[in-house]
Amino acid sequence: MEFEDDRRRLVDATNNLTNLKKLLSFSSENCFKVFETLTKFDERLAKLEETVQPVYKETGNLQRQQENINSTLSRLDYVIKFYTVAGEVEPNIINRPNSPSMYEEYIRDLNLLAEAVGYFENNNPDSPELMNCGSLLEKGGQIIEQEFQHYLCRFTEDMRIEKILELIKSDCKFLQLVQCLSPQCNINLITYSIVYILQSNHFISKASMEMNEKSSNENFPIEKAEFFCLFKSVEKRAANPDKIVRDLKSLAEWLCLNRNQSFVHLYSKLRSDVLTRSLQNFRSFLLQSSLESLIKTLGSQLSPMLGGRKNSHLMKIIETSSKQLNDFHKEKNRNSFIRRKPESSSETFNIGGYNSNFAIPQSTSSHSLGSNSFNLENSDSLIREKEIFVYVLMITTLLKLAQIELNLLENIVPISNQKNIFSLLITSSLESIHQEGDQLSSRVKKAVQKHEFNSALNLLPVLRYLAHVRHHYDILLDGCNPSVLNRLHSLVVTLQTTISRTLEEFLEYIKSDMHIRVPKDGTVHELTCNVMLFLVHLQSYLDILSRVVTVTDIQSLELSGDKNSLAFAQYICRVLSALGLSLRKRSESYHNDPCLQSLFRLNNTFYILKTLRNSSLMSIVLLYKNDIEIDLMDQIRDFKTDYQRCWSKVIQYITDEDGFHSNPTSFQSYSSSNFQNGLKETRLKDKERQLIKDKFSGFNKEFEAVINAHKYFSIPDKDLRENLKQEHIELIGPLYHAFYNRYVTIDFTKNVHKYIKYTPDHVVQSIVVAFDDLA
Repeated sequence: MEFEDDRRRLVDATNNLTNLKKLLSFSSENCFKVFETLTKFDERLAKLEETVQPVYKETGNLQRQQENINSTLSRLDYVIKFYTVAGEVEPNIINRPNSPSMYEEYIRDLNLLAEAVGYFENNNPDSPELMNCGSLLEKGGQIIEQEFQHYLCRFTEDMRIEKILELIKSDCKFLQLVQCLSPQCNINLITYSIVYILQSNHFISKASMEMNEKSSNENFPIEKAEFFCLFKSVEKRAANPDKIVRDLKSLAEWLCLNRNQSFVHLYSKLRSDVLTRSLQNFRSFLLQSSLESLIKTLGSQLSPMLGGRKNSHLMKIIETSSKQLNDFHKEKNRNSFIRRKPESSSETFNIGGYNSNFAIPQSTSSHSLGSNSFNLENSDSLIREKEIFVYVLMITTLLKLAQIELNLLENIVPISNQKNIFSLLITSSLESIHQEGDQLSSRVKKAVQKHEFNSALNLLPVLRYLAHVRHHYDILLDGCNPSVLNRLHSLVVTLQTTISRTLEEFLEYIKSDMHIRVPKDGTVHELTCNVMLFLVHLQSYLDILSRVVTVTDIQSLELSGDKNSLAFAQYICRVLSALGLSLRKRSESYHNDPCLQSLFRLNNTFYILKTLRNSSLMSIVLLYKNDIEIDLMDQIRDFKTDYQRCWSKVIQYITDEDGFHSNPTSFQSYSSSNFQNGLKETRLKDKERQLIKDKFSGFNKEFEAVINAHKYFSIPDKDLRENLKQEHIELIGPLYHAFYNRYVTIDFTKNVHKYIKYTPDHVVQSIVVAFDDLA
């Protein structure tokens, strides 16, 4: 069995091997056939390549030749038009555009000429066509400049004065000035009037925009109404403003690309002249008009931001205090036939200089502020209110007109040239404003040399206004040349420096003043009045004082939340200290009359204290020196005590202190009742009668001397006068009443009226009259 199986497997394997050999042989035959086929295909491809290759190369060469021909024709056409463009556009260029509708075609021809000029300059500089095209292009460029200038001038004009006034009035609502200012009072005229652009962040009000919009074409965009006021009224109705702007813009764009420098100077010169003429015309109008008419025309109101209405109440209080001095001096002049008129002294000093109700008048007791103070109108250094008013108006006008010019510029000129042109455009007008500010500053410096410190007060509203509009000017001049940007900053610095130096000079003047003459009646010295009024006026500009006041205590200023008030408080303390030393030095002129010396210092110190209280300066000073009010009250108390010593000789005759203490039997050793009862039983000795006579005679003499001396004294403040009068009535009245009752029934003389001249009521009435006459 196993043998058979093995044999069967062998047969199967032999059969499989035979089949495999057959398949191998068949595969070899097929492989040969495929190889043979591929060999024939390769031979045929080689033959095809030999046939097609020459044709392909020839076709490529023909294509390149065609491209070269087309490129050459295109270049020829490009070059040929440059040689013919001059002849084609020359008639159109020379004949210039007859209407704005031809601007587009004219500019297109100019662009062709510009392209030809560029070609010849780069490829054939010696070509005669370059000269022809260049001359035509120059001629056309000049014509475009002329057309731009003519077109712009045709539709625009200098800003009319009426329009400028409308623009100024549109920035604020003047409602309260007429109610708060009297015709005689113009001390705060500048403060109350210069309020432009302070109540709005925009410089064209809705009312003004609506008015412009109504007067313009209905299709005119609102954002262009701001510069539309430059257009002539007739042209507004006859032309389409949108088309005017588009035509000007198309001309400006071509000029900026092809004649940039020439256009920059053309536009800046053209509009700068218009701006300058508008400002000059408005300035001439302001100078020819009276200040009152300008205020009435503009309808100004008090501005809290410029220290107007918020300080009117304290000015009224100071006016009341000053009016008391006025009334006193008038009364003394009317009664000059009774009392000797004191001679006025002379000092070269001026702070007032204002024609106001707040200034102390020149009078018998006031000290003349120097001969130049009475002729301030003829002083070249004097800065008048109208000058400041006009100057601030010019700053406002320049700002508004410059904004309108910038708006016009932005709608016509490409943005790349706007700031460069605007810098040139505004330079001349801005420089004139800067020069005028420098002139004002120089005049203040000259005035300070003459001790006319009031001029510095006139610069304060200008500085405040410049500080207020500085932001708007920064926005206006953003992107301009640095020299233009620095002009306004330089002006502000100049004014700040001038005011700061003036304040320091004022302080030094108080300290070093060599004119020590004083009023012979002991009234408030004019230096005191003017210094306090000066401080009151400075308070109106509290919001900017930290910029101009020299700070001595920097540490306290840094810790303070209100730097303006603290800086002003430090300055007030310095001024009061210098004033106190000056008054003490001046009071030494009364060395022959200690009573008048004390009264002089009492009057001045009381006036200082009252002014500080009534003007709210006290609340400011207390921020830095919290005991100043107590110090002043202590000084007043001491001066009162010193002044009352002039009555001591009167009092010593009616008190028991000077009795006969050495004589126990003297009538002074008894009480009044016992003495009078004793007189009924005993008769006075001659010595005792003489002592009583001496007492009455001494009292009469000293009392009359004091009363007569007071005829030449002055206590202008009603409160102080009443206070002193009541104190002396309470002091002398009871003493004399007891003295009178003690001796009136005693028979110590046959000539009673010779010694008993006054009854107690007469004494009191004499004191009342004496103090009332000091009013």
